[in-house]
Amino acid sequence: DDVPEVGLAVLAPHRGKGIARALMTALVNRARTERVPALSLSVEDGNEAARGLYESLGFAQVGRIGDSDTLMIRTS
Repeated sequence: DDVPEVGLAVLAPHRGKGIARALMTALVNRARTERVPALSLSVEDGNEAARGLYESLGFAQVGRIGDSDTLMIRTS
């Protein structure tokens, strides 16, 4: 409950250009700078592109609600 949850969307015509990776990398780095202990997000079943991105940045599954996994990254 005390971990901020991130929401991110990139419009279809702009996907595959590294925008989501750049945004998430900047967000994780800023969280580290600001000493935010962790960040979380949800990824729906079937969204393998997003899951791959998040896992490549260090997010790991910590829970499941309905058709979505909750992923988290420790930033401090």
